[in-house]
Amino acid sequence: MINCSFSLFISSKLFLEEINNFSQKELSGRDARLLKEWMELDNLCEKRKASSPNPRQPSISYIIRRKNVAGLPTEFEIWYRCKSIIGVQGETAPREPIFGNLHKMSIVLPNNYPSADGNPIFTFRTDIWHPNIRYSGSFKGHVCLTIKEMGVLASIKDLVLRVERYLKYQMY
Repeated sequence: MINCSFSLFISSKLFLEEINNFSQKELSGRDARLLKEWMELDNLCEKRKASSPNPRQPSISYIIRRKNVAGLPTEFEIWYRCKSIIGVQGETAPREPIFGNLHKMSIVLPNNYPSADGNPIFTFRTDIWHPNIRYSGSFKGHVCLTIKEMGVLASIKDLVLRVERYLKYQMY
C-alpha cells in the first residue's frame, strides 16, 4: 500500500461566507442537493485541515471551477497531495513504478444530477496509474466509481474519500 495522508482544505472564510448566504429552506430539488454536497465537502475540508500537520500544505484541497445561476458549485477541482503511482518506466519486465505527489481531479455535476442517469463525472487531469482510472485513450483520466451500485444517495464527499482509497491502493 502507498502511504497517503488525507486532508481536505480551502474552506476559506470566503467559501464559508458564501455557504452561509444560502438558506436550505429557500432551496429545493437540485439546488438543495448542491448546497448539501458543498457543505459536506467543506465540512470535511475543515476537519481534515485542522488535523493536518501542515495546514499550509494540506494533502487535499478543492477549488470551485463553475457555479450555476443560483451561485452553487457544479464543478470542483480536487487536488490530492500524496505519493501515488503515475506510470511505469521501461519496456520490459521488471518495470519500475514512477511516483507523483500532486494529483488533480475534476468533478463535474451534470444538469440532471442527482438523478439515476445524472452521475457526477470524475476525471483526473494528471496521470494516475490505477486499475480503476483510465490511463490512455479518449477517456484518459476517467475514474470508475461504480456509482450505479451506490445509487443517487452517494455523496460527493463519499466519492472523494473512495478516490483517496484508490490512490492509496486500498481499493480496486
